[in-house]
Amino acid sequence: MAFDGAAHSGSGITNVNVTRWGVNNSTAQTGSTNSWPSDMSLWVPTWSGEVLHAYDEYNLFEPMVDSRTLATGTTMRFPITGTIALKSAWEAGEELGGGGMASTHFEISLDRRPIAAHFELDNVDQMITQFEFRSELARQAGQTLANERDRQIAQLLVKGAHTGSRVQNKLGASGVDAAYGGTAYFFSNDATGSTALDTLADNEEGALAILSAIELELVKYRTNDMDASGLMCVTTPELFNQIRRLGIAELGTSGGAAGKTNQSSPLFGGIAGGITVPGFMDSLRYMGCMIVASNHIPSTDVTTGDANYQVDARGVKAILFSRSGVASIKKQGLKVDTVEDVRRNTHFTVASMYSGGGVLRPECCSVVLTKSSANADVDNVVGVDGGDADDLGYARGVRVGNLT
Repeated sequence: MAFDGAAHSGSGITNVNVTRWGVNNSTAQTGSTNSWPSDMSLWVPTWSGEVLHAYDEYNLFEPMVDSRTLATGTTMRFPITGTIALKSAWEAGEELGGGGMASTHFEISLDRRPIAAHFELDNVDQMITQFEFRSELARQAGQTLANERDRQIAQLLVKGAHTGSRVQNKLGASGVDAAYGGTAYFFSNDATGSTALDTLADNEEGALAILSAIELELVKYRTNDMDASGLMCVTTPELFNQIRRLGIAELGTSGGAAGKTNQSSPLFGGIAGGITVPGFMDSLRYMGCMIVASNHIPSTDVTTGDANYQVDARGVKAILFSRSGVASIKKQGLKVDTVEDVRRNTHFTVASMYSGGGVLRPECCSVVLTKSSANADVDNVVGVDGGDADDLGYARGVRVGNLT
């Protein structure tokens, strides 16, 4: 195949032989002093876009939380404001104190190292030229990164339920208001859960238990003057189907109440009609709370991986949160590198991301607990027992009731 440059007078390009999909060889062409793109020049950015599209499609948690990008450095600082004092009757000549405690801050940093999805091929031509082969690899790479990021953010949300209040007492009083700590909802015959947690089975009773926890969470939001319009619940696929089967919750979309959206739009893969991520198309809505399913909810004591995401999540059955509960920060978006390994006669490809995260507002993070083999010996839902680790360590424990 040849390109006749005669029709493009003045271009100085004639008889350019196309040797690959969208690219030419790297040698200078007749009438030109410049080299043409190498074999990898166009497929790498194209494949990167396909991976990012797949990442957006499979990622559930990240669009549902607050996402920030670091321009410089490795740490982002968030303020904790002081409190406002109130004088209900300001007498003449009385000096006002100026509020409560001074403002402070906390920091959220990037992870120690990036995460990476990688593979090796002995025939890179097949990946470059065949869309079906290339798109399947891109789907798997994007899904691998998205699944890992989902697990990380889910663990951060559970960590938020373990975190104590950062909100100072109102009206100038010293100390923090414990009502704004993370919350664990549980079912038990005992108010502290020390007898035994009840089991939330994957049936109608378990589904009603999740809806009861949502109702209590909405009460907490309104009692503490928090915006409840963006409340979200992520539960297991089994319980999600049971909730849907009840017929109480309405079929929903990703759009929130009064035109608000519960999650931010992805860079690629946006869909018209208010639904931004395909994973949110199958959602329910109960009293304004959006309910979706995920198989990445942690339910064990996570002690491996990056220390930032290690958390005791024994028995977690559902996570209740709003987007300001945790922050996901990024230093580098998706990066793709491909190199030819002469020693192995293969091409090695890596898709990596450098991100981090942390708890923003613990009061926006709650979990629903069930009895499991890992937490059968629980002494208390709150508190930390370093001796036998039978206290789950949540900031607040709220008994919903007991299950039959």
